[in-house]
Amino acid sequence: MPESDPQFSAQEEIQELERKLEEKKRELAAAGAEAPPEKQIFREIFKKHMEDISRAAHPQTNIPPAGGAAQLQPPVRQPSDDARDEAHREQIESLVEMAFSKGLVDAVEAARHLHNPHILDEFHDTLEDEYYDKIVAARHLPIK
Repeated sequence: MPESDPQFSAQEEIQELERKLEEKKRELAAAGAEAPPEKQIFREIFKKHMEDISRAAHPQTNIPPAGGAAQLQPPVRQPSDDARDEAHREQIESLVEMAFSKGLVDAVEAARHLHNPHILDEFHDTLEDEYYDKIVAARHLPIK
């Protein structure tokens, strides 16, 4: 399965996702079903793709590790909302950059190690948009 291969490049990921998107659109057309917007179809495909990656990285469980000892730490002064939002944005940007440079498997692993479901969810949503945009842009490039 290519999506579980850590050497699977971003370009190969995009090609695989586009192949899956086209396949799903053909299935819907063959069934005579009214197809939802392409981006909605892509979101479903991307969600499954990410679940496959997560399962490959963690075959025993898909549940992120619990906070455990971190819950016993003394309370720490919370940063302001602006500082927290900026830190989240920077983390998401770093994770997206990692997804395109090192691959989805490494980026998903890094996101999971943050033990923050909000960041993991936001990372997933951002990746959906980034990968979809890359697929749309690749359609406009001349094929060599």
